[in-house]
Amino acid sequence: MFFVHYLGSVTSFMLLVMALDRFVAVCIPLRYPVLITNNIISVLCGFAWFIPLPLMVAIVLHALTLPYCKSNVIAQCYCDHISITSQACGEDVTIVAVTALCVAMLCLLLPLAFIVFSYISIFVAIVRISNAAGRRRTLSTCTPQILITCLFYLPRCFVYKNIYTYLKAANMLLRS
Repeated sequence: MFFVHYLGSVTSFMLLVMALDRFVAVCIPLRYPVLITNNIISVLCGFAWFIPLPLMVAIVLHALTLPYCKSNVIAQCYCDHISITSQACGEDVTIVAVTALCVAMLCLLLPLAFIVFSYISIFVAIVRISNAAGRRRTLSTCTPQILITCLFYLPRCFVYKNIYTYLKAANMLLRS
């Protein structure tokens, strides 16, 4: 469970660093050599690896404190926090679930918000470029990163929607 969430969070923050690089390159190109250096990128990548570490350790340790009394069958092939905590019973389950949700929103939606902002700013800057070849070249440097970002975030939306639906149906069956 730790590695699934930790590596997902690291990927989210790495996508943020990539979006920052493109944002500075397109929106403030004259400051790019000063703002984006190898040292700065190394520090940002280090932060991308170390910021999620204590958060994910806390989430896993928090889930370990729960008493588990339901089935040991989970909805998918890897240990996801939602699937694991859905098997727990007791009063603390809601607290653990809300805490995990808040951490997930911090680790996934905060970088996504900056990524969306940066690419909107980049598209505005691209529209302002008068040269068609310059527009095409600038767009071609950003398109692969936009596709990577979509390939990372869009499947997560559907996976978590399906897990939520499955868990809701399973809880309704257990209650009846």
